[in-house]
Amino acid sequence: MELAHICQVNHRELKSEKIDYFIAASGYQARSTYLAGIITAPHAHKYMLSFSEENHMALRQNNEAAFSEMGFQTYKTAPDSPDAVEILIEQICNNSSKSEVILLVDYSCMPKMWFASVLDSITRNDFHAEKITVFFSYTPKKFNLEAQKNAIRYLGPMITSKDNLKKSKPVALVVGLDNSFKPTMELIKKINPATIMAFIPENRHDPEYTASVLENNKNLLNLLDKNNIIHYESLEPESILSLIHI
Repeated sequence: MELAHICQVNHRELKSEKIDYFIAASGYQARSTYLAGIITAPHAHKYMLSFSEENHMALRQNNEAAFSEMGFQTYKTAPDSPDAVEILIEQICNNSSKSEVILLVDYSCMPKMWFASVLDSITRNDFHAEKITVFFSYTPKKFNLEAQKNAIRYLGPMITSKDNLKKSKPVALVVGLDNSFKPTMELIKKINPATIMAFIPENRHDPEYTASVLENNKNLLNLLDKNNIIHYESLEPESILSLIHI
């Protein structure tokens, strides 16, 4: 598949789209059911990706019950295993009798491996469907202005079976900055990149968050060339894509 076009649509416009398939993830957070509650997609086949985990069980069960009431079929998979997600995408795009398939993917509560698997499967494969339109939706959680102390738990390709770094090539690090500056500095020390490109989120609805990101990452930003510090509006995916392609 080849990416032909990217644009942002308002959720009100999304209500008028004839969605064929709706995929969402049910976590323990209340926001996991938000989109499904406002986009009914009455004619869509609906799949709820369910975590095979036992923490926050009461909250997970409440959300899964809500998804079930809205017509979602449970699809269990492990958070660190993207294979089941890839199989689901292949089934959807190959088994559909239509030449064009329209998907709605709510990745608000998806682990990064699941989201990466959706993108990878669609872009890497040639399916029976000649045209695939995918709407991606994300319901944000409340920004935390405090600096996080999370350590890096894994360093390597997102999908280990398919992505391999060429060790003979110099490494460039493209990092989207947030308030977790310590993991970023730890990452820089581990891979010693030849080039660092730092992306700083701007959000006209919450300028306080941008100010906190700048403050928490000032030690890193002081080391970088100004041309390698890129500000982007987080609500404008088209401009983000054009910045990455510069």
